[in-house]
Amino acid sequence: MKKILNNSGGSASRGWVNGALIVFSITFVYRILGFLRESVIASFLGNTSESDAYYISYAIPYLIVNVLAWGAMSAAVVPAMASRMNQDEYDGVSANTFISRIAVSFGVIFTGISVILYAFSKYVIAVLAPGFDSETSALAVSMIRKMIPMIILIGMSGLFSAVLNAYKDFKTMPFSNLVFNAGLVLGSFLAAIMSNINILAFSLPVSAALQLCYCYARLKRQNFRFSLSGKIFTRDERLLMLNMLPICLSTLLVMSNQVIGRAVASNLAAGSIASLNFAEKIYHLPLGIIVGSVLAATLPYLSDYAHRNDKKAMADVVKKSTGTLIVIICPIVFLMIFFNVPIVNILFERGAFTAEDTARTAGTLRYFAVALIGAMLIEINNRIFYSIKKPIYPLLTMFFVTLLNCIFAFLLSKLIGQDGVALALAISLGLGVVLGYIILYNKEKAVMAYFKATTIIKYTGVLLISGLSISGAGWLLPLFAESAFLIRFVIFCLFALILMIEYTVLLHLFKLIPVISLVKVKLQKRDKFIWKQ
Repeated sequence: MKKILNNSGGSASRGWVNGALIVFSITFVYRILGFLRESVIASFLGNTSESDAYYISYAIPYLIVNVLAWGAMSAAVVPAMASRMNQDEYDGVSANTFISRIAVSFGVIFTGISVILYAFSKYVIAVLAPGFDSETSALAVSMIRKMIPMIILIGMSGLFSAVLNAYKDFKTMPFSNLVFNAGLVLGSFLAAIMSNINILAFSLPVSAALQLCYCYARLKRQNFRFSLSGKIFTRDERLLMLNMLPICLSTLLVMSNQVIGRAVASNLAAGSIASLNFAEKIYHLPLGIIVGSVLAATLPYLSDYAHRNDKKAMADVVKKSTGTLIVIICPIVFLMIFFNVPIVNILFERGAFTAEDTARTAGTLRYFAVALIGAMLIEINNRIFYSIKKPIYPLLTMFFVTLLNCIFAFLLSKLIGQDGVALALAISLGLGVVLGYIILYNKEKAVMAYFKATTIIKYTGVLLISGLSISGAGWLLPLFAESAFLIRFVIFCLFALILMIEYTVLLHLFKLIPVISLVKVKLQKRDKFIWKQ
């Protein structure tokens, strides 16, 4: 991935590329831990009403921390810190005061939200899962109240991680998520061993507390000392929150699409929410590991170039990051479409998760795979607008997407069940990409100049050939149904390796990645090193 991105040299280019690789490496590990946790939960609960109650209760605090901590916090704090660090009067003391004030301000906000959610959790469950019976609803209310402290803890972790990201510390955010997921994996194992679903709920705030301790320790290494002087909610904090508002609403709309899907699925057959959740986990794996890693490292540099009004440098970063994501994500989409059953089979089919559950989840995954392309392109456009402090345009795009998703999810679920929820998201995101590009072309035409027409044609040719190769390997599918788990896993890994080699050759032949030239450069460097020795 590094060679795909870093073709022009330059310290800034190397900086964000290295940052993307750091985030990618750590994110890959914690996502794998996340899948281990989901696999344990799938084996423990299967697609049952209990699993539906757990996932709907987990979705609500997860939605809140995504909106306020993981989404809007980084998108708003990083440009704000970039502006302060480019001022001549910037010094460590003023940074400490600024960070301390916003920490207290957001701590008050997170606490208030937690108290309100605890008081009204019964009504929230009734609105979001109207199809639940009384026993399942009571279980969901009990679990959500146990999970609520995670909102405060993860909220503060998100703030500290965003500040460190502005200092181009790309390790803290993914590594803190690694700590969080490690705690959840341990909790899921304990819950399965003791057959107690409440342990799953308690493991969330405990893991969030460990994550916060790690983030605060990392922030102290940047010479941060809590220094609260004067009032909170000052002009700087109010301005930051004002900039966060449209970003929060945009992230809320993004996450609302998941809640909408679960609300629609609650009126379908039992286990539909759990099945939808397992398919979403696979969908979010490349979205979080690859797209999230590249864009997390891209935003600080885009914000810095935007502050300097260097449109050419912004366009260069956008071009490289977009090209990288297209090259990596599209073959994954083909794999998820044509090998959906083996993927779900390897990841989840054991214990209470049956072959019937695999078939249901795999059917939904096929439509989520198509949605992955639209989600990737929208995320790229959103980062551009966040860097230039124009978050209103992502808000308009996501409002459009969410409105369409509500309509399509309701209609299509009547026709094809839970698969309709995923198909509705794919259609809505595709139309959202069209709207986003129209806005971007009118507002930031210079930054939108990603690729020449010839480059787009080359990418299309490579992707079509790789797609045909993957679809033509359907003869392998019976092996996954009849073989033991280890054999299935080895066959899938070998198949993925062969496809990777083929794809790399195609990229070289179409002159999108000069593979042979890169190998020659590496060999020359090695020979020089050996000669010096």
